[in-house]
Amino acid sequence: NNGIFTAGTGTVTMNGAGKTIGGSNNSDFNKLTIAAATTIGDNNSILGLLNLNNAILTIGSSKTLTYSHSSITRSGSGAIDASSAGATIAFANTGSFILPTGLFTGNVSNWTMNGTGGVTLSENVAVKNTLNLTSGILKTAGNTLTVGDSTSNGTISAESSSSYVVAYDNAGTIGKLKLFVNSNSATYDLPIGEPSKYVPATLQITSGTVNSGDYIEAYTTGAKVTGLIDSNSFFLKRTWEISPGGITAGEINYTVTLKYLDSDTAGVGNEDNLIPIKKSAGIWYAPLGTSYTDATQQGSASVNTETNTLTWSGLSTFSSFGGVGNSPGGSLPISLLNFEGAPVNDQVKLEWTTASETNNDYFTIERATDAENFEQILQYKGAGNSNAIIDYTAIDKQPVSGISYYRLKQTDYDGKFTYSNTIAVNVTNVSNVDALVLYPNPFTGNMLDVKFEAKQDEITDLVIYNSLGEIVQQKQIEVLKGNNNIKLDLGQNAPGFYHIELRNSNNAVKSRLIKM
Repeated sequence: NNGIFTAGTGTVTMNGAGKTIGGSNNSDFNKLTIAAATTIGDNNSILGLLNLNNAILTIGSSKTLTYSHSSITRSGSGAIDASSAGATIAFANTGSFILPTGLFTGNVSNWTMNGTGGVTLSENVAVKNTLNLTSGILKTAGNTLTVGDSTSNGTISAESSSSYVVAYDNAGTIGKLKLFVNSNSATYDLPIGEPSKYVPATLQITSGTVNSGDYIEAYTTGAKVTGLIDSNSFFLKRTWEISPGGITAGEINYTVTLKYLDSDTAGVGNEDNLIPIKKSAGIWYAPLGTSYTDATQQGSASVNTETNTLTWSGLSTFSSFGGVGNSPGGSLPISLLNFEGAPVNDQVKLEWTTASETNNDYFTIERATDAENFEQILQYKGAGNSNAIIDYTAIDKQPVSGISYYRLKQTDYDGKFTYSNTIAVNVTNVSNVDALVLYPNPFTGNMLDVKFEAKQDEITDLVIYNSLGEIVQQKQIEVLKGNNNIKLDLGQNAPGFYHIELRNSNNAVKSRLIKM
């Protein structure tokens, strides 16, 4: 008994372990439940629901399973094994749906999109051989879709504006299309886009050597390249993020082709003057012979306004790609290579490096103890305009104890500003209070004022020692950021010399008192 047909539901249940579905009479199913290990031995279609009930459905070698329903259910170890040589899973659904987690046992040999509904991933998926994009959108939803493996390249075919990979949902969720690049002098298609916006990229390796296991990852967003200053009014509202894995800078030379939409060109001005730009490791690049003299010039580029494509050859590093208008006097923003900080004794040393600066008036260093409420602590003059690498150093001479957060604010001559990334520095050997003021001193009577300024709120110990070093009074007090005035009752203490001390787990500050 290979299975059970349930009249009235159109459901076939496979509950005989090790059975194979084959033969021309078994090509289509309305609904199929897999309750025992089953193999697809012919090209079969499932029109209704596929239920994987704690069992594996294996697509046989060189066989295709076409699925037309808008959902799949699975329980327990239920899954599809589509790893056999030549095996293909084809989605022909007209309604969109999310693939369940754990749907595949491993790599998928071949994957075909052939339905207008499209599918959404719920986990990372790897297609070893061919991804065929005939019809329907494949959404990564924050996951990575891999094509190929470390031993061989995969193939992407038939991609178009009606069938491509959505790696970014335009709402902050970033997924990626990952391609293994095991071949030199090969062309790699990146059919990526946003929902309803197909903006693919193509990468052609022209020289150099890639190694087994090298790969590239890509996605696109509908915004200009991060850091492009507002004063540059000519730009594409489009970024292509293409990053390598295992490929080092200068290891290969390549040509990239980027396809943009008419809606991306707002602000470009004369589209014939459009050129590609890129930012790699904080350094801006533009093609040779352009007006952007404050960017590193590399390779040659062209624009085809009929096909909406930018082509840039002679590249050797990977980047955030975008486009700007090649207008006289064009400028790219400050290229910040790094911003770092580290504790040095009881201070914090802050360092940053720029590769170029345009209209840079000054830098401001801001600090916070909660990564949200920043305050200005230092200001440094910028270089104005520079194409040279410049190193800057600043010292926070009065850091707060514990973890502090620092960021760099860069301000142009026209008042516009940008922020760097935020860094955290842990200072463990600094006192929250630098000095105590005792009043009156010398002291007579009962009440003494202990005044000090604190860098941050904390609970600390207040300790009073006599001239023999013995503790005569100790209590915890609440210290508030800013000016503090603690009143101590010393009416029971005999005349003599005393030390008043504030201490926490990191440090202590004390002052001498004379009681008459």
